[in-house]
Amino acid sequence: MTQATRELSSTKRDEVIRHLHLFVKGGRLTHGAFAKTAEALEVSARAVSYTWRKFRNDGTTKSSKAGNVGRRLRYTSQAIQQRVGAVPIDQRSTMRDISVATGIALGTLSRHLKKGTFRRRSTRIKPLLSDANKVERVACARGYEKLESVFLTFQAVMRLVLEHAGDNNFALPHLKKAALRRAGLLMSNVSCPVSLLL
Repeated sequence: MTQATRELSSTKRDEVIRHLHLFVKGGRLTHGAFAKTAEALEVSARAVSYTWRKFRNDGTTKSSKAGNVGRRLRYTSQAIQQRVGAVPIDQRSTMRDISVATGIALGTLSRHLKKGTFRRRSTRIKPLLSDANKVERVACARGYEKLESVFLTFQAVMRLVLEHAGDNNFALPHLKKAALRRAGLLMSNVSCPVSLLL
């Protein structure tokens, strides 16, 4: 007998009942049916006896423990929804605030949040652009020339500098172009053909 667990699974209980039906003669089990079934299915004779008695009395092999074991729920999903809904909005900024306001443990609230009992909402209101603002923004974007943002390879810049100035002393300020422009220190642009921009 190598029964691993105290309780038999539902498939094992069904198998026990099917095996015991082979030993039924005249509406009764023959002598030694429990021991033979226990040996054949590798379960204890006591488990076989209990399974048969339960099947004979109730007409089913379903466990009476299913749904009746484990910790009882303290709060139902509906109760948590009602309690969280009753909390004023200014006290719902964090889960900890909701926990304090409702008296429900933080872990319980987190579990129900993952389960979908209630949802996380942001209190930040982001206004959409009005039609007038959209038109103004498009007009503003069209007005500026974006040539300073065009990326040139270092080799192309050096070739242009050598053509125009004859040397390779050309400072490339990468940062603070606006500050250099205000101070009047921004270098003059070197004209370059369109082929370099592609």
